[in-house]
Amino acid sequence: MSEINANQGDPQQETVAYLMGSFWFCPPCARERDDIETLMPARRADLMDVYAYLCDQGGKPIR
Repeated sequence: MSEINANQGDPQQETVAYLMGSFWFCPPCARERDDIETLMPARRADLMDVYAYLCDQGGKPIR
């Protein structure tokens, strides 16, 4: 339980995208999908700064 509290509020642990294969979805677009349960969450810490990530559904930048 202390691990959950330690990560609470940490921006690097925030889910900023969802993955389905090679497709990226921002959280608002992922919530609109019927198959959100099958999507894999990606935390900000999982993303590499050298890449630009765009939502494949809405085209918005993922940061």
